[in-house]
Amino acid sequence: TAGRLEITIHSFRGAPVRTIHDADVPAGKIIRPMWDCRNDAGKEVASGMYFLRVEGAGVKKKHRVFVVR
Repeated sequence: TAGRLEITIHSFRGAPVRTIHDADVPAGKIIRPMWDCRNDAGKEVASGMYFLRVEGAGVKKKHRVFVVR
């Protein structure tokens, strides 16, 4: 179903780092999130583990993302 979709990056402690997508999405549309390993201020994040969170339209998922420099 159509609805709001939010894709965010969080630190391993749960602090928000970056909002990748936060908008309404039509039903059937494919979203391919891309993260440039920067925070919302545009600064590069440190190496480590982060979480990509996807929430909206009955979906709530979390995936681990590793940044290695």
